[in-house]
Amino acid sequence: MNLQKKPLELYNIQTGGIIVKQINLEEISILQMQIFITAANELNYTRTANICNVTQPTVSRSIDALEKTLGLTLFYKRSNRMQVTPAGKVIHDCFQEVLCELYRNIQIGHELQDGIGAKLRITFPLRTNISRILAPSIQNFKEESGAHIEYKDSEHMVGIQYLLENRVDVMFTSDFDINVNGRNDELNHCVVLSAPMKAFMLRTNPLSCKRKLSFDDLKDQKLMVPKWEKDSYYNKRMEQWFRELDYAPVISRYCDFALEGAVNIQNDDEILLTDSFSLPFHLPHLVEVQIENTETNITMLWRKKEIQDGIVMKFVDYITEYAKSGRYSIFE
Repeated sequence: MNLQKKPLELYNIQTGGIIVKQINLEEISILQMQIFITAANELNYTRTANICNVTQPTVSRSIDALEKTLGLTLFYKRSNRMQVTPAGKVIHDCFQEVLCELYRNIQIGHELQDGIGAKLRITFPLRTNISRILAPSIQNFKEESGAHIEYKDSEHMVGIQYLLENRVDVMFTSDFDINVNGRNDELNHCVVLSAPMKAFMLRTNPLSCKRKLSFDDLKDQKLMVPKWEKDSYYNKRMEQWFRELDYAPVISRYCDFALEGAVNIQNDDEILLTDSFSLPFHLPHLVEVQIENTETNITMLWRKKEIQDGIVMKFVDYITEYAKSGRYSIFE
């Protein structure tokens, strides 16, 4: 975009394209943007002044000047109450995105100049072994790049929100539906590791001697499914597989997470059915058997707007190549 020191010209189509307003964008300062974003979040000039470390009259003058420059009413003010107008909401989201991009690119600039100290924020799903599986490759990347890596655990949808809000840079998950999450215009994704669904059972269960199981084998079993998967992609796929066999599965209980279900298997006809990544460690009293013709994945997600030479895309490329090499194993 070619930024020139001339006013932004707004046209009115209904008047035949006549210029109806000119806006001098160079009159808008970063401080004004920060003050407006804070005021729109707080809906209180006193709190805004304290947060921005300015006086309350400065807040008032800044917003008045911004409204005058833009030719927009940004707040409704009624009976000592403030409310952001529809136009104000649009400007708030725009300013927030502009400042986030500015701060992020300043950080990337320092990373490129200094060659060290880059920060990468990664989130993993709670109570899984995904972080353990990926640990060797992430450690290799950290040593080779000198990056400082921060880790955060989150539930699946919370992790998606963290990504969209720029609170993390990369997310790994095993509960990813390309038909739902893959349509998000703001995120990219790729599969890092694939493995079949698994049935976990006591060693005394007659099915434990099989190398692989079909869903037909599970007809007479009482199935336990992690609650977080109740409405997940894999649970829906499991129900679809059962429908294709023309019978409904016997789900005896939904447990809060896979490990809870695993430690509570007590009878020979009880089976924990989950993906290959949900148990954080091996339980010696259980046997795990693959479910044939199924696939579960560890998927990596990141924002589409990442700078190609930034630390995030370097990490994405590194993990992608590591995955292609076939070095990942759920048994590491």
